[in-house]
Amino acid sequence: MHWANDKYQLLLTSPSLCGQEMFQEIRDILESAADLAGKDDYEQQQEQSNASNGVQQSVATPSESSQSSIAASPRMDNVIGMDDLMAANNAGLEVFNQQQGHKAEAAMLMQAAIICQWARICEAELAIELLQCHGCSKALNSSMSVISSIQQSKLLLAPALFQEPSMPYVLETLSLAISAQSSALKPYIEHHSKLQHRIHEHEVQAIELNESNLQMQARLHQLQTQSAQLKAESSDQSNQLSLAQAANLDLSKKLTEYQQQQQQAEEDVEKWKHSCAQSKSQAERLQACYDDASKQLAQLSTDYEQLQASMTAKQTRWDETHKMMSDSISKLETALHDAVSRLRQLESEKAAEKATADELRSQLTVINAKLSEYTRLSETMFNLSRLPH
Repeated sequence: MHWANDKYQLLLTSPSLCGQEMFQEIRDILESAADLAGKDDYEQQQEQSNASNGVQQSVATPSESSQSSIAASPRMDNVIGMDDLMAANNAGLEVFNQQQGHKAEAAMLMQAAIICQWARICEAELAIELLQCHGCSKALNSSMSVISSIQQSKLLLAPALFQEPSMPYVLETLSLAISAQSSALKPYIEHHSKLQHRIHEHEVQAIELNESNLQMQARLHQLQTQSAQLKAESSDQSNQLSLAQAANLDLSKKLTEYQQQQQQAEEDVEKWKHSCAQSKSQAERLQACYDDASKQLAQLSTDYEQLQASMTAKQTRWDETHKMMSDSISKLETALHDAVSRLRQLESEKAAEKATADELRSQLTVINAKLSEYTRLSETMFNLSRLPH
């Protein structure tokens, strides 16, 4: 379906079934055929065909092709009727019967031009019929004239498709077929132009609507931003109100506690007043006791002064005694130091004497051992002396 739709759009934009591109392709094929047939023969054949049929030498576009065939009736505004097509077809066949001198290669190339146009016509016809079967376009409901024009082109090309065509017949056939298709498709081109104009107007309106939409979106975005800011401010105020309510509740609790504390303080004041009265009576009693204690303190002060004088005398005597005892202790310390020195000297002498005694004991032990040995030897000698000789 995409292929058929594209082909139909090509028919609307290019009624000649490919425009200048097709003409250039056919011109190249015909020039190749002319080169094969020989340049002189090609020019001579064109002069003969111009003299007999009055057909132009060059391949012209539908707008340039204004000369009709020999038997064709006059036509207005490039509109070709069925009589014109059949007359041109018959005249082309007469020329074809008279022209048999081309080479086989040139004939094949010229026939290739006819086959190319035939293939394009069949392709366009197939695309339109396929779109009609599917009902893809409202404009195709009145496209019978297009199909009729294509069928007329096929009738024009059919006799030359399977025979060896001549150059004038090829040129006239292609020119008439393309002119017929261009004339039949002219209303659709105008309709297509109107549709393009309406599409352009709709596009302009769409651009304006798009700009308005963009402005509305910008305004909406601004309002959304303001709404978000208001929501944020409302949320902040709600939070502040919640905090104020919580602070008010705390203040109410503190006020209740303060009132309780004030009531407790009043009770404490009453108790304090009662205790103050009791304390005053106790203070009076204490004042009496203080007076008595003052008298006793005065007496004690007198006794203390006397005791202080006695203690001073005793301290003097104690100092004298302490001085005497200090002198005695110094003397005793000196004597003790001398005694200790003498004791250490005696201990050293004792140690020396002990060492001497130990040495003497060791010597005595040695002597005793030697005496024991001497006694044993003496006994042995005595025993030996008593033995008989």
